[in-house]
Amino acid sequence: MRQSPENESDKSGRHVAVVRFSALGDVAMTIPVLYAACAQNPEVRFTMITRRGLCGLFVNKPDNLTIKGVDLKTDYAGPRGMWRLAGETDADVLIDLHDVLRTKMLRGMLRLKGCRTIVFDKARSLKRRFLKNPAECPTIRPTWLRYADALAKAGLKTGQHFKGLYAQTPADNSLFSSLSAPKAEGETWVGFAPFAAHRGKIYPPEYSEALCRLICGEEGYRLFLFGGGPTETDTLRAWTRKAGGNAVCVAGSGIGMAGELALMANLDAMISMDSGNMHMAALTATPVLSIWGGTHPGTGFAPYPTCGTDSGTIMQRDLSCRPCSVFGNKPCSKGTYECMDIAPESICDALCSILKNKRLSANNSLLTEN
Repeated sequence: MRQSPENESDKSGRHVAVVRFSALGDVAMTIPVLYAACAQNPEVRFTMITRRGLCGLFVNKPDNLTIKGVDLKTDYAGPRGMWRLAGETDADVLIDLHDVLRTKMLRGMLRLKGCRTIVFDKARSLKRRFLKNPAECPTIRPTWLRYADALAKAGLKTGQHFKGLYAQTPADNSLFSSLSAPKAEGETWVGFAPFAAHRGKIYPPEYSEALCRLICGEEGYRLFLFGGGPTETDTLRAWTRKAGGNAVCVAGSGIGMAGELALMANLDAMISMDSGNMHMAALTATPVLSIWGGTHPGTGFAPYPTCGTDSGTIMQRDLSCRPCSVFGNKPCSKGTYECMDIAPESICDALCSILKNKRLSANNSLLTEN
């Protein structure tokens, strides 16, 4: 853990700024740590600095947390933009949870103002070791825990466990009412997000379509398809039409990030790749079944354990060639993407196990209350 040498004090100060610009999943993983820190340090004023388009993630935020959204392509572009941001930041401490060129510039500028700076450990060398030989390298401390380490370095209390965005304030179901009628008694809602930023993390389209048919063929099931961008939206809409009345296309619906989070909170389970949707669903305490291809949860990117497990339910193939990438941005050396050759039927079996366990847990809770 690195910090500026100007001030070695362990005191957090009156105002703590936290910066993480991207990506969606990485910003989502700041929320459990940041919300818990706000609850345990009520005397401290927090500001989260992130991309403007990601501000919608921070629903039901604590009163002592302010979200500052910035546009890195216009008002806050380049060194001049970081200088402007530094001028607008009056924090006593800046905690950098990104550690890229932009945030390094921001740190340097704020140090000139007497602001203490702390940087989280990206575990770059450990990740490289893990890629070379995952069997002989221990799994890397989860990203959200390394975020917490950085906040603790600032003298903040971070031990409280985050139980979900809607643990205290229920989701506003009107945010997605244009998409679907309310959940009927005994109905099962399942989310499915088959896409990701890179091909090595995307479930094959033919398998995805088959999985849609399998889930929609179950009586009492409703399937919600998540994605983004014109190409994904067109594909998901086509699958929705083929699947019949039991499928709903969330992509392109216009309900926004807050609406998608509220919908995820109503799901019985979410099937996702190693993507932002996986992390969003985890924030809502919805059980997540994540499918991993070229990447690996051992690099620290497994979803936050709001449901009481270390990393949710994970499906991945044991192949000598994987993981081949930390972020999934490297093309398959074989050209086959064999790591994503996971049968839709096996995913359905895993989904059934998740739903069965959820029902058993709910029944046990009712017995305990009675």
